[in-house]
Amino acid sequence: MLRRTACSAALSAAGTHVHQCAFAAANAPLLLSRSRRPTTILLPRRWQRRHLSMQQPQQQDQVAPSALVEQAARFQSSFCEEAALGGARPTPLLVLTKSSFPKWLQEQSAERRGWLKSYDMEKFKAGKLLALPAERGEGEEGGVPFMYVFTVADRKSPYAYSSLPGSLPPATYALRFHGEEVGPDDLSTAVLSWSLGAYKYERYKKKKTKQQQQQGVDKRPVLSLPVGFSVKGEGVGGLVEAIYMVRDLITTPAEDVGPAQLQECVEALARECGASSVRAIVGDDLLKENYPQIHAVGRAADPERSPRLLELCWTSPSANSSSPLVALVGKGVCFDTGGLDLKPAAGMLTMKKDMGGAAIVLGMAKAIMSDPNPMPIRLRVLIAAVENSVSGNSYRPGDVITARNGLTTEVLNTDAEGRLILADALVDADSESDPPALIIDCATLTGAARVALGGEVPCVFCNDPQIARTLQQVSSRVRDQVWWLPLWKGYAPQIKSDIADLKNIADGPMGGAIIAALYLQNYLRKPTKPTEEVDNTGEDDEANGEEGEELVDGHPPREQTPWIHMDVNAYNNNGKPGRPKGGEAQGMRALLAFLKEHFGDAK
Repeated sequence: MLRRTACSAALSAAGTHVHQCAFAAANAPLLLSRSRRPTTILLPRRWQRRHLSMQQPQQQDQVAPSALVEQAARFQSSFCEEAALGGARPTPLLVLTKSSFPKWLQEQSAERRGWLKSYDMEKFKAGKLLALPAERGEGEEGGVPFMYVFTVADRKSPYAYSSLPGSLPPATYALRFHGEEVGPDDLSTAVLSWSLGAYKYERYKKKKTKQQQQQGVDKRPVLSLPVGFSVKGEGVGGLVEAIYMVRDLITTPAEDVGPAQLQECVEALARECGASSVRAIVGDDLLKENYPQIHAVGRAADPERSPRLLELCWTSPSANSSSPLVALVGKGVCFDTGGLDLKPAAGMLTMKKDMGGAAIVLGMAKAIMSDPNPMPIRLRVLIAAVENSVSGNSYRPGDVITARNGLTTEVLNTDAEGRLILADALVDADSESDPPALIIDCATLTGAARVALGGEVPCVFCNDPQIARTLQQVSSRVRDQVWWLPLWKGYAPQIKSDIADLKNIADGPMGGAIIAALYLQNYLRKPTKPTEEVDNTGEDDEANGEEGEELVDGHPPREQTPWIHMDVNAYNNNGKPGRPKGGEAQGMRALLAFLKEHFGDAK
């Protein structure tokens, strides 16, 4: 007992954690002086060396959190303009589809057909890549000695060309199509697909591969773009940057992306895109500003990782104060231990991705604000950023906590924390003073959603069936599938508490994604309908509402705010071309395309 107490005091004075000194006490004898002077502890040399190394860690290359926003533009190094080649001819990359392949094959010489046959390409097979020696005329005016042929099942797929950056040798290539019309949309798809395949996350890799040592890190396949086509002008550049940023944010370990670093990213994005305002409510200020559930979930983290509510506002150049307001809400749990209902070790391995909803919301904001033809909308982004940690002041199973709108929740499981922090943010988003035209929240919320639809298809819930149907149709069209699940009211009684208004999980395991969505729905303002008790005299109609409109509690009837809730995995568990293992912006392109369709002509 003496040894442990003395060790604790000494190491506490040295600024180390108690659990480190407990380890030392259990593994090293302590030599205590017997003089009357203050007790001196002499640690063995092996512990002194270890303790010193912990006090003075070796300096590592640090990347500022804002770089996760700025470095998203790195995809541009995979492209060049033909005009910048100085007359040199890029290597032709001929794209053949099932419909164009037969006619092209007929036009080839017998020698080339033999070459194709030797490589099992006398019949169409999607995904084949083959270098062909240039025939007479193909190598003139530039001396291109060969060309590549690539067969693709569907050249409109966002992953049609994603295998090429990892398959082609370093060179400059130009897409060619045989007997098919190619427009700006086709080139935008090619840029998107090529960019998704070129994406790499190598922030922590210091050792170059043998191929990089031989070729140089900067050498890579580069796609030349025809004169008149601009990556930024067509809008695809902003989309690709947004995807890169989302992937980087989710894949970066929680040590380097905590709530404070997420705040820095929001601030960097605001500067880059000209947001009208950005603010952060941090730590105990959350209680002063009435975000109690965000505070409760995140209060156990270290002070430098304090919980916070992040807000970014932006108005389109083509919008005004009366333009539709779109509110985006993101779950930003930068790491989820499960709290006192601790996850098993395997369950924590990918929990850096539990801020995937916040990352996707930021990606949407980046794409919207950088669009060369922006929607005439006002944008408000709210992110609840916390770390669900364990300490002496963790919120506990059985606690009753109060949300921003006054509803109380009995906590049955501290690992169902995402819905608790989203609740406060949703109440704020559905503001009565400036009601939004649409609220979208994104969250890595439930394992039940993954059980229902797997890891690749996010599920969406919506209180407007027409919006839900349109979103699902749009997602199919842009090849970023989401699936509409019901807000089944029959399950609502399962989250009624005996001692509070609600409980954060149901008693049983079934329907977990629906249960979570039903919980969140409680934090939207309820629509009101006129009742017989209302005194509708028609007096002061001009002040209280339009002429003839019945009033409820002295106010005009309120319609429900359209709301989309996306429960998303935000992670590729297994790598595929264009979808490397790690963070992923699942559902983001679908939501952006829906917004463009829904608000593109808004005034």
